[in-house]
Amino acid sequence: MAGTNGSCESYRLYCKRQGQAGGNYCVTARQGKLYLTHPNGADCNQIWYKVGNDKVGVIMLVHKATGMVVKHSTTGVQLQLVKKPSGCADKSVLWAESADVGSGYRFLKTQDDTNYVMDAWTGIINEGTIISIYPNCINDSNRNAENQLWKLAP
Repeated sequence: MAGTNGSCESYRLYCKRQGQAGGNYCVTARQGKLYLTHPNGADCNQIWYKVGNDKVGVIMLVHKATGMVVKHSTTGVQLQLVKKPSGCADKSVLWAESADVGSGYRFLKTQDDTNYVMDAWTGIINEGTIISIYPNCINDSNRNAENQLWKLAP
């Protein structure tokens, strides 16, 4: 994968769960934090690229407009953008993609604890829903994991 944002393939990051009013939502960055919004082809804050090793499955998600990377913290704490570290020592910016679970959707797991995944917080999909991490709900029969499934697509 290329290392500069000018030569990397760009994506939007779509949530599988549909919004309450219908329609798709994708991840955007506002003031350094991640939210869901309606896709807008003119909004550069919705564009991302991956840096890392797809063969190993460890990536960084880079915000194309700023060059900053997505950092996770603890359950319920909103994901934020930080400067890309010079080395790979900071595991809080590393993610692992699961296998395709259908239609191109995957879990985006924290690299240091793959039981935690990117999550549209509360599972209620609306404009402005915050993006956090939460334990993977794939095996929880009481929860639908669609708010934890993501597709990187143009």
